[in-house]
Amino acid sequence: MAILRRVIAIAVICMVTSHVTTENTYMFVLPPAIRPGIPLSVRGMILKANVAPVSVTASLKRIQEKPNELPIIVTETSQTLTGVEESRIDVMVPENLGSGKYEIHIEGKGGVSFKNSRSISYEPKSASIFIQTDKAIYKPGQTVHFRILAVNPDLKVVKGPMDIDLYDPSGNKINQWKGVEDPSGVFEGQQIMSDQPILGDWKITVVMTKMKEEKAFTVDEYVLPKFEVAVNLPSFGLTTDKMFKGSITAKYTFGKPVKGKVNLRIKSKYNNNIWRNGQMLPAPVTEKTFPIEGKASFEVTMKELSEIDSSLDSSYLTFEVNVTETLTGITQSGSGEVQFFDGPIKMEFPDSLPKVFKPGMTYKAFLKVSQRDGLPPVNAQGKVNVTVTYYTPRSQQITKPPFESFWSRRQITWPSDDEKKLPPLLFDIPMDGIISFPLVVPLNVKRVSMQANYDKASASLLLQKSHSPSNNYIQIRLLDNDLTAGDTANFEIKATENPSKIHHQILSKGNIVRSGTISFSQGSGQQMQVPLDSSMAPKAKLIVYYIRPDGEIVADGINFNLKGIFRNRVSVKFDKLTAQPQDSLTLQLTADPGSKVNVLAVDKSVLLLKSGNDITPDEVNKELQSYDSSSGGKDEPVPFWLWRWPTPSGGNDASEVFDKAGLTVITDANLYKYIEPFIHPRPVPMFAMARGAAAMDSLSAVSMVKQNSAVQLAPAPPPAVQDLKPVQRIRKLFPETWLWQNATVNNDGTAAITTTVPDTITSWVASAFAVHPNSGFGVAEETASLETFMPFFVSLQLPYSVVRGEKIILQANIFNYLSTAVYALVTLPASVDYKNVMISASGREEYSSNVSSYVYINAGEAVPVYFPIIPQKLGKIDIEVSARSENAADAVRRQLLVEPEGILVESNTPVLIDLKNGGNFKSSVPIAFPNTTVEGSKRIQARIIGDLMGPSINGLDSLIRMPYGCGEQNMLNFAPNIFITKYLEVTNNLSPDVKEKSKEYMIKGYQRELTYQHTDGSFSAFGNSDPSGSTWLTAFVLKSFVQARPYIYVDDNVNHKAVDWLLTQQNKNGTFNEPGKVLHKEMQGGSTAGARSLTAFVLVALLEASKIPGMEDKIRSATKSSLSRLEQDVNDLTDVYEVAIISYVLMLANSPQASVALAKLNTLAKTEDGQKYWVKNDDSPTKIVPEYPIKKEKAINIETTAYALMSLALANDAHNGLMVLKWLTRQRNPYGGFSSTQDTVVALQALAEMASRVYSKDFNISIQLIGTPGSGFIENATVNPVNSLVLQSFDIPNNVTELTISAAGQGLGLVEIATFYNVESDTQQPSFALEIMLPNEDINSYTVKVCGRYLKNGVSSMTVMEIGTPSGFVADKSSIKDAPFIKKIEEGDKKLILYFDELGQEKTCVSTNVQRVGLVAGAALVPVRIYDYYSPEDEVTAFYVPAVLRNSDVCDVCGAECDFCKWDPKKSAAGK
Repeated sequence: MAILRRVIAIAVICMVTSHVTTENTYMFVLPPAIRPGIPLSVRGMILKANVAPVSVTASLKRIQEKPNELPIIVTETSQTLTGVEESRIDVMVPENLGSGKYEIHIEGKGGVSFKNSRSISYEPKSASIFIQTDKAIYKPGQTVHFRILAVNPDLKVVKGPMDIDLYDPSGNKINQWKGVEDPSGVFEGQQIMSDQPILGDWKITVVMTKMKEEKAFTVDEYVLPKFEVAVNLPSFGLTTDKMFKGSITAKYTFGKPVKGKVNLRIKSKYNNNIWRNGQMLPAPVTEKTFPIEGKASFEVTMKELSEIDSSLDSSYLTFEVNVTETLTGITQSGSGEVQFFDGPIKMEFPDSLPKVFKPGMTYKAFLKVSQRDGLPPVNAQGKVNVTVTYYTPRSQQITKPPFESFWSRRQITWPSDDEKKLPPLLFDIPMDGIISFPLVVPLNVKRVSMQANYDKASASLLLQKSHSPSNNYIQIRLLDNDLTAGDTANFEIKATENPSKIHHQILSKGNIVRSGTISFSQGSGQQMQVPLDSSMAPKAKLIVYYIRPDGEIVADGINFNLKGIFRNRVSVKFDKLTAQPQDSLTLQLTADPGSKVNVLAVDKSVLLLKSGNDITPDEVNKELQSYDSSSGGKDEPVPFWLWRWPTPSGGNDASEVFDKAGLTVITDANLYKYIEPFIHPRPVPMFAMARGAAAMDSLSAVSMVKQNSAVQLAPAPPPAVQDLKPVQRIRKLFPETWLWQNATVNNDGTAAITTTVPDTITSWVASAFAVHPNSGFGVAEETASLETFMPFFVSLQLPYSVVRGEKIILQANIFNYLSTAVYALVTLPASVDYKNVMISASGREEYSSNVSSYVYINAGEAVPVYFPIIPQKLGKIDIEVSARSENAADAVRRQLLVEPEGILVESNTPVLIDLKNGGNFKSSVPIAFPNTTVEGSKRIQARIIGDLMGPSINGLDSLIRMPYGCGEQNMLNFAPNIFITKYLEVTNNLSPDVKEKSKEYMIKGYQRELTYQHTDGSFSAFGNSDPSGSTWLTAFVLKSFVQARPYIYVDDNVNHKAVDWLLTQQNKNGTFNEPGKVLHKEMQGGSTAGARSLTAFVLVALLEASKIPGMEDKIRSATKSSLSRLEQDVNDLTDVYEVAIISYVLMLANSPQASVALAKLNTLAKTEDGQKYWVKNDDSPTKIVPEYPIKKEKAINIETTAYALMSLALANDAHNGLMVLKWLTRQRNPYGGFSSTQDTVVALQALAEMASRVYSKDFNISIQLIGTPGSGFIENATVNPVNSLVLQSFDIPNNVTELTISAAGQGLGLVEIATFYNVESDTQQPSFALEIMLPNEDINSYTVKVCGRYLKNGVSSMTVMEIGTPSGFVADKSSIKDAPFIKKIEEGDKKLILYFDELGQEKTCVSTNVQRVGLVAGAALVPVRIYDYYSPEDEVTAFYVPAVLRNSDVCDVCGAECDFCKWDPKKSAAGK
């Protein structure tokens, strides 16, 4: 009852105080947000006339965190205001203003005195950074060009130093540009990609003051598409039609039609499954194939479409198309979708219409009648019926509310309304379908509803009353349409009374860009003219208001759009539409005189592959709208059809009008805010629920409209060679980026770039943007296009790469767009880089110098010519093909990448430069390769970095080159981020970029790891597919999750469940059981040493878990029991791994036995060349032998040494720790990781712990790399705190057999010498037996059966089998059936990857089918590898290739496609 009394009392007070008298002294308006470096524009006035001048001070203050501390003045501005005219006060916001809570304080002294303040939000963004790259995708070896500029919201160029970083997909910082700038404001840079970069998405990041922007681009191995596919569909479908029609077009980038085959698939957009006979069946899909020659049409009956979706009304169907070119067999895709309706007409009141009306004033409503696609209706008959209903308050009465629990026992006065329906309004439908009608609502109406009906279409709108304590209103209306900067806009203002003056402000992009005052005379309405400029584009908010004598502010607002965001108008145009290669042409440019215009022109084929690299007007438009700081929330999107109309932005009251306009008001006048006295039921619109219609059977036939072409018969004989046109020039300039230039605009506003057209037959797309000191930044509204074409030309269809020694069948396509058919002699000349293969009359393969072939080509068509070759030289080789006819000739030269045979082997020799105490350093690294190295495959690279953790920081997502297919491997994407983040925090080097990247990896890793959790809280390698959780993996996950808690959200319930499960595995003596699969044999094995190691590992996790609230009491007894057990066993320890991990856990627990264990650990250490390390079972590190000059250390030895290093770090033993650090860094692989997952995780934790202890921020080292005398190789580099995380790379010539590293200065640095080479045989001692069998094989497919077993005692840890496939073939993983021992199957690059829990002494076999996908004969050997995931040195590799493929010749593969082959179907079927 007390609550009810308060509600009623508050409502009564609101009613009583709804009309108040205020001081009415001053009024100031300003944007609701501040931005660093952008002046805060405050507009205001003194409301009292005839007072002495008032000194007004506007202060920006920072609010302190502690409540009792006074705000601190950041900046302030004073100005004297006289009279009642509006004045402008600009508060200069500092450029270095940081985030925080702020308020704006206004104080007046003099004729009147006042002070008032309002909170103001902080927006860090004060300028926009735009990044342009010349392309969105690059090949290895290409150059990335980029431009960067920053502009403020007025599009004025912001000049200043920029920090630019370039990252590869692994997170390596490949290059940096610090503090760069350009006098024009546009910085240009470039980065040459190496021939073998990391493929994937690269990233350019730019930081300028507090602004940051980034742009991604892709580096990949690709072949440019030569044609594009478009699916042409109606904008909507009608279920009442009998037929649905569409068409497909396929055109080359040079505009000519493509001949080929279409595969059309029609399906439901949402892939709705169907129930049939109690079973869930896939959604119906129909497929149809038909020919295409540039264009093909199709028809489908509506009955057939309804079988895909039985409730087709409002449903979407997707049309997927693949067009396969007859010439090359290359396929390009396209798609489209169509929504279907029962009726063709729809109606709508736009969401952007105001939802309030002003009593006594005209409300102008818009209703759009259109087709379903939004276009005006065609031949619409009849009238639209609009019903308007007024709702007026009914006399108060006792009613029963619609909810019972609280109100049912109480008598409450509940408001209700009277309804009054007006006579229907009937409207003819105009040509544009837009109906507008005025509505003058009486003063006593509180709500208005409108219902429009036409045929089957309807629309509704509900309006609420705008509130004013005096019932006075003002209304503004825009009289013009289609506004553009430079126009003058005409507004009409009406009011319910006669104020003497009307004030106005225009806001755009979060700031006040114009204000003023006009005299007002009622009459039929006061007109106001406003000159428009680009500062108001693309969207502006105009607010008008006046102040009544009683202090009430009466206001209205309107939003309007205008074109012309750029003051600097830019255009770009070629002086011709078409050209031939090597023609001279001019690119014509316009912009403001003195502008610097930046031009980009690229091959349209590149844009078909990937776009998003350029700066476009749409991007700038969208960016400018991001500055809108309306506190009332984002505006409703304005429909395109209303773009030319204004949209009122008013609200329920004056306060909401200002709020929606994005203005903060500081005043002692009455800025009225209406409070609804009671909550009462309101009409709730009913919305159609999202529907997933049930699909039926698939379509039957699709009928097509087929295009036929006439077939011409070839005349005989072909012309003599001497009668053929000679080739005038070989086309060899095929850039993907043609123009990357700039020009300065002349005084007449024009500039020109004269250039030569490249050799590519394609279309070129040119864009431009300009900068000017005054008019700022401008982008050309439209791009320019140039079609490069020849009536007769040859096009080479090359793969991205081939393998040396294999027989590759190249395809040259000859296009004839001459007026008549021609004979052409097509020739591939001899070369030392490859062997030409020619088929003799007897069908035998012979090697020839030049290979030529006559072909006959009809007018308007193209024919393929095939050339078999055997590549002999590695790297890029030139392929040149000419085509000569009597009327025209052409020749092209392109490059083909030839890769070595065999498999890639990588090794890494890190060298730690220790100059902590200054001085000089010198070391020599021998470089050798095994005798079995494939000729020409050697590659050497030196990498220099100034931070010991740098390689691992940069390679967070690719620390090892192994698959990530199970729960333990996934932790490699999780745990290292914790150690590295902690390390960078300790060394004060944690940049926002690395912090965000690490956090992202942790979040993803955390989410993925949860998929491997069992319902009992444990974790295992493959989750619920394993019979039990794993003690070891559960402890590993628990430890990592707890360590990640400071950086990401981790559900403590997950940790509690993991601890609960672990405690159930503890024995009475403190040790732990392992019920799960053996993944890590050294820790999970059944030996005494394995039991102790597992106990130590679990104890580490439990000690970490004690940090979780409520956990310590739960685990106290368990940790005490395990610790006691390990302490008792210290003297019995003999296994070095066991000593290392137990020493670490005792140090972590501050055990008194820790020193004993550590002493024992030191006695087991090996010391060599100033390095200290530990090896399992007293093994010595693998010695350097001629066959394998550099051998990776065993994973178990790395892990053992890492645990020892963590013990030394906890003991603060920097001397011994640095010796261990040197050895451990030498074991790191080229990617920043180690051998396997567990040794990588433990080693990175150890390196981070010790590196943070020896880190010094004061370091500067000069490094010189010198090759073998006579090699000519010498490089210099510097590492310092500025570039400590930049990976500096140098390619070393293959003739260098020893690299000398010299250094001087102070600090620690790291040099890594990485070698890469290919081998075709494995000479290591195998740890697995491997058999490869080929039960059946033919020229186009074969089956491979691989059997393996473990050769060592017992069973292996988790094992991976990789089955390679030859060039031109792919393995079908779905053909592997009934193999429960396989835990997971993945597809890799030319290989299939299979996971096993373990392999034992018994043979385990797998079979898979392999299918041909490319034309390659004489296939090279491919590898099959089996290895222990946790001990990768335990492995075996063997090579195989089916004999039918190895011995195949060109005609076995090419067959009837190649006219030079004598095709024998029997021979093909039987194989060779």
